[in-house]
Amino acid sequence: MGAELRLRFPPGRMAQVLVAQVIPSPGVTLLAAPLFADGTVGPPVRMEATGRLHRAMLRTDHVPLVGALITGTREQAADPKTCRLANSFVIEEK
Repeated sequence: MGAELRLRFPPGRMAQVLVAQVIPSPGVTLLAAPLFADGTVGPPVRMEATGRLHRAMLRTDHVPLVGALITGTREQAADPKTCRLANSFVIEEK
């Protein structure tokens, strides 16, 4: 889809990332890649979707997490105009 959302948060070992869409977008898959304190980006994980809400748990054993890069992919039939993000949340896990 070409767009991406960068989330920044205080360094930590894990974070739950939540993203809400304006309307449900069947055929759209959101991915969350961890951003590390050393400037590297980890492999993306598929965000679990429940209606408009997408969730991913990001973890690290070494370099602290400092953010997440959210990107989207779509199937041929999905309308990219319907994939609009309404809000995002990060829940720090201690």
